[in-house]
Amino acid sequence: PDFSIFGWGLRIYDASGDAVFSWFGGDLYRSFNFAVQTPGKYKVEVYIGGVLPTSARLTMDPPDWSRK
Repeated sequence: PDFSIFGWGLRIYDASGDAVFSWFGGDLYRSFNFAVQTPGKYKVEVYIGGVLPTSARLTMDPPDWSRK
């Protein structure tokens, strides 16, 4: 069956809350390579874009991650 995606994205934040990687597109799947410049804990956010009620966001936030 046909499948439609309105866009999804990936963002990675450093410990100070700054986005160090960001991507948004309509691909059904996508590979990423990301290497950190500074050792530490990073927050990863995957989201489905759009203004529809079906929009969603998944954030992987380490328990001891904090903004400075």
